[in-house]
Amino acid sequence: MSELRMVPLNLIDPPLKPMRIDSLGEGLEELKMDLEKRGQMQAIGVVALDTGRFRLVWGSRRCAAMEEMGWSDVMSKVHQVGEIDEMESMAAENFQRTQLNPVEEGEFYANLIEAKNISVAECARRVHKSPATVSRMLSFLGGDGEVRAALSSGAINQGQAEQLNLVRDDIGRAQGLAWAKGGLMTARALAGWRENREVTGISDSVEQVQRNLEALPVIDYRTMAKCVLHGQFVELMSAPPRVICDECWELVVEAITYYHQMHAASSTAPLTFEEDENAKDQG
Repeated sequence: MSELRMVPLNLIDPPLKPMRIDSLGEGLEELKMDLEKRGQMQAIGVVALDTGRFRLVWGSRRCAAMEEMGWSDVMSKVHQVGEIDEMESMAAENFQRTQLNPVEEGEFYANLIEAKNISVAECARRVHKSPATVSRMLSFLGGDGEVRAALSSGAINQGQAEQLNLVRDDIGRAQGLAWAKGGLMTARALAGWRENREVTGISDSVEQVQRNLEALPVIDYRTMAKCVLHGQFVELMSAPPRVICDECWELVVEAITYYHQMHAASSTAPLTFEEDENAKDQG
């Protein structure tokens, strides 16, 4: 049986699979101002664990706001383990209160389907959404990664993301994404542009060129430079440049030449660079 009571914030653990990831901080400052003015009007939901701690079910943003404000306790509706379905309760709370971004919503549906071993239709029934809506959000998870990131951040909308994911070639999709993020193409404009590319065969041509390019061997370009001190070649990127004027450089060359001549005259075998340095240290 659930009960309403104050729970220490430092005893509350996050949900096993939180719905909010990217959008947790959205509107947090406004929420803090409201809490400061009116106090906590709505209880969070937690489950009491055998360890004496609590697991958060809903109210992540309220907990985050109160923690930043330095509150020690939070009004909570405390449930026992198994008393409620945590994932479905979390969904009901989040869908009713604040808008999730489409990627977060799709990830929640995917987690619920996997955890409960249910179909898309059953998932839709449990969260009170249409099967078409659930399928639409799930489709964003399997689309292009850059498109998914832009949708999650709010740089593009759902309609634009859907049209971009229908573009078959990566080159065209990247171009369309740049236009969408720059506000130059709506979802409708993207649909017309995509369909025109397919009708004229541009998409197929670019896709073929892309496959041919991917099949080519990767050429590794490296620039080597010879060290004037020890005479060995090193990769240019690993040899940091040294700024030295011509006059000083001439002195360096003169000194190196002198040491090599001196060692050649006094020894049958030339000293290595390391031996040369040790000789200088000892001298």
